[in-house]
Amino acid sequence: KTSTKKSEAMERKESSLAAKEETLRKRSSEVEELFAKEQEELEKISGLTSEQAKEYLLGAVAKWTRMGIDGWRLDVATEVDSHFWREFRETVRGINPDALIIGEFWRNSEAWLQGDQYDGVMNYGVQRAAVEYFCQERSGSFQRFQEILTENLMRYSDAANDSMLNLLDSHDTARFLTVSGGNTARLKNAAAFLFTFVGMPCTYYGTEIGMTG
Repeated sequence: KTSTKKSEAMERKESSLAAKEETLRKRSSEVEELFAKEQEELEKISGLTSEQAKEYLLGAVAKWTRMGIDGWRLDVATEVDSHFWREFRETVRGINPDALIIGEFWRNSEAWLQGDQYDGVMNYGVQRAAVEYFCQERSGSFQRFQEILTENLMRYSDAANDSMLNLLDSHDTARFLTVSGGNTARLKNAAAFLFTFVGMPCTYYGTEIGMTG
């Protein structure tokens, strides 16, 4: 009887493993098909003129905005000409006047926040200041923190400040808890600042569980 039970248990385990392997094979096949389709799309774009590529991209933007996307976060936004971003905004707002447009910027982004391109940006200026103040406790850091916040608020319009995406860390930075040496009290203090400062608080995935790295 014991031998029979062991045999049945082994059969169930093998059956379960076989099912998992089959699921993985299907998923792998789906990923390969998706990758092949994306490659085809990229090949189409690479063969286009700049004007054709622009029309293609704006067409895609229009399609997804009509399908219900109500916000765009634009990666490495400085690498694209401002003329394109103005047309991007016209396209998006022409479909959804309330759609939010956020750019990824690491420096002064005043020229892009005049109401004709982005609503706001990822607020790395304030992020760096928050890490320095709440994590590192440098001499005179409170005064420096206050000066940086004031400088940022004075640089941009009220509308832009209200639309800033404020964060403590991201996939492009060291995690807050890593910099603070695992001090969760400092993270809580920084989070209190994040959720009360002007703009939109962003808990970047992982921060809410104390991710390090």
